[in-house]
Amino acid sequence: MEGVGDDNRSSIEELVDYLSQHFYEAELSLALFTAAVTSYRCDSLLKPFPPMYIVDGEPDISALAADVKSIPCLKQLAAGKLSISSQLADLLLWVVKYRKTKLKHLPTSSFDELTKQTGKYLPMGNPQHLYELQFNEQSEAAFTNLAADRKVFCAFHGSRLENFFSILHHGLCGHMNKTSLFGEGTYLSTEPSVAANFSPWGHTGRSATQSVFGHSMSVLALCEVIDDPSVKHSFDSEKVDRKAPNSMGGDVPDKYVVVTNNDMLRVKYLLVYSEARKSHDSSGAESTPTPSLVTRLLRKHGYWLSLFFYVFVLLLIGLFNSKSFWRQVRRLYENTFDSLGWSGSDSSW
Repeated sequence: MEGVGDDNRSSIEELVDYLSQHFYEAELSLALFTAAVTSYRCDSLLKPFPPMYIVDGEPDISALAADVKSIPCLKQLAAGKLSISSQLADLLLWVVKYRKTKLKHLPTSSFDELTKQTGKYLPMGNPQHLYELQFNEQSEAAFTNLAADRKVFCAFHGSRLENFFSILHHGLCGHMNKTSLFGEGTYLSTEPSVAANFSPWGHTGRSATQSVFGHSMSVLALCEVIDDPSVKHSFDSEKVDRKAPNSMGGDVPDKYVVVTNNDMLRVKYLLVYSEARKSHDSSGAESTPTPSLVTRLLRKHGYWLSLFFYVFVLLLIGLFNSKSFWRQVRRLYENTFDSLGWSGSDSSW
């Protein structure tokens, strides 16, 4: 297996140097990668696939999964407290460094400015981490030219955690999505709470002591969208065509956006919600408290639990307003008293 280093240094030295300068960027890249590797859909999610694990033209998923399990804590690795093989260093360099789109970890103070820019406040609270995607000159120039003299607005996109590895490399591609009710394309929303329903909490594939994000996390993408005829939405009264191709539900509903041309949008920021909260054990080392089972269930299945509760409440209301239901209750009540030899009208029992 050949190294991927870009100079005469060993891949291990290059990795340690990169981690010391871009630790949080490396943490997110690795978390998204391991989430994809540990998913049951890893064969379709790993696009691109690490080239050093392609043997005779076929991806060696089992070898990759075994090496991923042995990846240590990046913080300890950056501090020189651990040693790894050059093979593992090559993999980590490929994951965290060699990508056209770069990540930049922003201070939390940047989020307040971003909130003012979008005009949207998150009902789920501010994320624990905020990342900006930085594009190469060619990609930046292409998007800028397309956006010339046209309106650019912000919209949110939610997806499962394991999908973001591919999104980070390829962007949002409408042709990779399943056809939905309102037609073909990439679905976004101008409301973060709507998009957040499609970003459930997912496992990072890392333990709480290995990752700054802990066991699980959720990612929400904030995108820049060029208002083109291929972009379907209903919040502009001047837009005549509001129906995406092959739509079965008619016009795109309020607060939703369907982008049918991949060139008209790009992911600009990643909002990361993680379970990790810094604390310290008796030795002074940083550790991450494990949330309760109820908390983890609410984070991962909150949308479906709230939907189930809503349907349950509607069912109760329907039963309490049903005359036949109360007739059955009264009949059961009378039969029970009769079987016990009591009179339903006898109050002395």
